[in-house]
Amino acid sequence: MAGPANHNPHTAPLSVVLVARQWNNTASGWVREWLHQSASVELIVVDLSPNTDLVTKVPTEVKVVEGHRGTVSMALNAGLEAATGDKVLFQSEPRCPPEQFLPLVEAVRAPADAMLMGPGAPPAGMAQSALDTLMLHLVSGDAVHQAPTRWPNVPGSLWVLFPTAQLRALGGLEAVEEHFELAIQDACLRLSRHHSPVRVDRIQWSVNRRTMRALADDIRGLTAARIARLARRPDSPLEPGWTFATRTALQTALERDHQGNDRQEILEQLGDLDLRPLARMPEWAIIARDQLRRLLVGLRQQQQRWVLEGLKQGLEQCGTDGIPTLLGRHPIRLSTETTVLLPVERPDATGLQETVASFFRSGVTRRCTLAVVAGPSTSARLQRALGSEWYGLQLMAALADSELLLHASSLTAPRALRMLAPCSAWVPVARLQGEAWALHAQVCGTRALRTDALAPWPIDVDRPVRLLSWPRWNDPEALRAFFRDVVVPVSRYPDITLCLRFDVEQDGSLDTARRTLDELSLAMLPREHHLELLLLSEPMPHDIPRRLGLQIHAWIGDSPSSTFLSAVGAPVFETPQPVVATWARIREQLQAWDAPTTQ
Repeated sequence: MAGPANHNPHTAPLSVVLVARQWNNTASGWVREWLHQSASVELIVVDLSPNTDLVTKVPTEVKVVEGHRGTVSMALNAGLEAATGDKVLFQSEPRCPPEQFLPLVEAVRAPADAMLMGPGAPPAGMAQSALDTLMLHLVSGDAVHQAPTRWPNVPGSLWVLFPTAQLRALGGLEAVEEHFELAIQDACLRLSRHHSPVRVDRIQWSVNRRTMRALADDIRGLTAARIARLARRPDSPLEPGWTFATRTALQTALERDHQGNDRQEILEQLGDLDLRPLARMPEWAIIARDQLRRLLVGLRQQQQRWVLEGLKQGLEQCGTDGIPTLLGRHPIRLSTETTVLLPVERPDATGLQETVASFFRSGVTRRCTLAVVAGPSTSARLQRALGSEWYGLQLMAALADSELLLHASSLTAPRALRMLAPCSAWVPVARLQGEAWALHAQVCGTRALRTDALAPWPIDVDRPVRLLSWPRWNDPEALRAFFRDVVVPVSRYPDITLCLRFDVEQDGSLDTARRTLDELSLAMLPREHHLELLLLSEPMPHDIPRRLGLQIHAWIGDSPSSTFLSAVGAPVFETPQPVVATWARIREQLQAWDAPTTQ
């Protein structure tokens, strides 16, 4: 796109997308500043004005796109579709770039598809008031290093350049998100799962000056938007420190703020207080520093109050009495890239086995990680007690496209909080852990996923892998085919038990079935085999099929009773080969119980 002549010619394949509802002198200065750095930068304005009349007011160098009348994310996505630059920068208000921003960005050594992000900085030039300096302390110094896993409470304190093609491939910004900052953060999180972001510390973008009221409104609004997002996406990762409070706790915290009037009085003076004269005089430096420290403490405490007020506002908007109630509205369903924590403080191997089996038979898990965390001595005792049965639990997880980890770690309170915070859910089991874990989970906002309190149906076998089938006993040809396709392949493995369901009312004489099995074994099995068959002929009313499913790793073949098959809940395979292949892979990987850590 052709731009005006400028004295600093430089090319940068960058698109800047701005959402605008009106056009004023600030917006015109924004255009001049960008084009001063590069004539080739692409400026896109998404028109959200009431009469869509911005096209007649903006300079010809700016591309105008009619914005979607939904959320701010929808409007930004309209600008993303129109962008032609390799990188795209989104803005909700006209923000001019730092000096030499585009040349410095192009000088960064990073892959072409990398996402670039950098920190905020003091406003350009000398700070006009103490608030300009103190506001920056609300942005954690390591925010840019920990992004995109930790975000500050001050909007606009980080800048991000997205790779245009990669962001489009992921579907753009989350369309339902109404808050600009959260829309950008969500896009950063999704992109970072594919490519690590490149952090550019030396390029600092000035944080916009704000009045005290504007800063308070920004923090309240961002916090309330996080609650709204949590109501919409209950599996969103929560930030420790603010998600534990319910509406009642928030009101109590605000009522007990005995020093609120004093802090407010200090903060109201910030707009008229200028520390620059004091800073210029060496003899006043100590006084200025102490005064600045007191003001900083006051502002930090006031920030906590704003965050609490934002939480209360968000909970009221969602119509709930607290975060636990908010989360309780949604059924938990776990999917790709989620982690569930199972703390174990007692060496109860039977309880652990039952809990893990119930977890993978609950019907809410698919492609997730169940991380069992126990103290070093407890984990060693569990390993000895479970023996090869742990391999069977690993197989149960693998057949659900998931994984099961055992991590030995001392379970102190700080470590428990660090483990719970990034998890999507945790599994409370009274016989395995103490009551403190429920409090830790409430502090972190991590949801509880409760398993069925069912005792497994006893199967008296020692082999770690148990398969279940229900052949058609009354059909000789089908029974012979079942023996050829299922029984003979299984007979080669010394660690697999094949359980056969037999219903006397449906399948006839049990003695006849046993004679048929003996005849087929003599005729079809090799001389050297490892077959172990277990005939299950007991009546199985009520919840017995579900309890049986806790002991079974997979169902092989079809079933004459779809109701029984559904109640067992085990994954279904036509032949045993996929199960055997998965089992062989697990035995190779876990010979030494060398499980990865969850930290």
